[in-house]
Amino acid sequence: MEGILDKDGHARFIEGDLTVATKEGVTATYSKWSLSGTHLMLVLALTIDNGVEYTNGNDIFSVDLPQWIRNKIFPTRLGIIEYKAATAIGQDYSTQSFGTYLWKDGSLLKLNKSGSLSLTAERSLRIQFDLLIDND
Repeated sequence: MEGILDKDGHARFIEGDLTVATKEGVTATYSKWSLSGTHLMLVLALTIDNGVEYTNGNDIFSVDLPQWIRNKIFPTRLGIIEYKAATAIGQDYSTQSFGTYLWKDGSLLKLNKSGSLSLTAERSLRIQFDLLIDND
């Protein structure tokens, strides 16, 4: 499937790694992007230690996608592509939720934290973004 090309000669089955922001007490357990035809998926899984603090605007990950893919992603206001709540779960199934926003920042797509958060237990989370990369 790696050899399937679109009308402009771009490979439509490609993948790569997200660049997870370095933060003490945060471990990425999975961080990938994948384009499967017209479906772009960004997936991040983290384990976050008790007491870790995020402030508004903290980077969570970035990704430098090929320019032809970036050109097919259309943000809303302020460069934001999607705002999404993330829920982190602890060993006792207690949760903490917080806002994130995926946005275009020059040549990068970035996921940033919205608002402030202080973890009250070690927690894990998975967040996924699905975008359409058309063939027009």
